[in-house]
Amino acid sequence: MQIEHAIAYLKEIWREDREGETAIKIPDDQNMLEKEFTEDMSIFYLLDEGDSFLFVNGKMLSESTYTLDDLHQIGLKNLYDISKTMQASKNDKGIIYFTGNGNFEASLVLVDYIWDSWLIDECPNGYYVTLPARDILAICDKSNDIGIQELKRIAGKKKVFDHQLSDKIYERIGNTWRSISI
Repeated sequence: MQIEHAIAYLKEIWREDREGETAIKIPDDQNMLEKEFTEDMSIFYLLDEGDSFLFVNGKMLSESTYTLDDLHQIGLKNLYDISKTMQASKNDKGIIYFTGNGNFEASLVLVDYIWDSWLIDECPNGYYVTLPARDILAICDKSNDIGIQELKRIAGKKKVFDHQLSDKIYERIGNTWRSISI
């Protein structure tokens, strides 16, 4: 496996204590590597196998010359490269959406360049986002009341989407994201 091709990817955190569900015990070196992102999502690392993705696990990393921090930086750089192939559009409610390959749109919250450069003029008062599924990233300016209502509507539809992530709205503060109640 070529760790140099790993892509940072947001995924809902799997919790062993989910009510009514049984966890499968996996050896530590076979566990998917992750880095906490928010209280309900983590950053994982994927290798594109053409028709599927493979999660990077501890064994793969230990067989390489990289650390987890190296893997994280590699994953962000490769995600940034993917972001350059995506298109952003804005609807009549002031919501900005990214469209691309259907796998990494929500993960774009990890690409600082998008927030520090690409969208700064579109959202001069700051960002609110929701990412209910891996292929949906909806963004609006913090001062856009109509956009905020639309983000709430989109976030509330999480259960109807494939590859669900979160039903929360997040605010960018510095280079981090935190869930908010608005």
